[in-house]
Amino acid sequence: MHPSALKKVAEAQRKRTMALAESLPALVGKFEFASWEKAKIVPAVLSLVPGRFKFYDEVPIIPVLQFNDFINQLPAYA
Repeated sequence: MHPSALKKVAEAQRKRTMALAESLPALVGKFEFASWEKAKIVPAVLSLVPGRFKFYDEVPIIPVLQFNDFINQLPAYA
């Protein structure tokens, strides 16, 4: 993926993640996470192929074949 396209994708994902985080308080009574004391939301981009970037502006770029490893190591990324 071209770096300028990756930048747009990562920035859009960051904005979507921030919008989700801002809307969570209104959803507390509707979902199971209502009993959670806190949650951390991490923006990430899932890619079909490995690229030359692992992160763009602190947004992880994860090849689909490495998704399981990313999830297992998520506490280290967060």
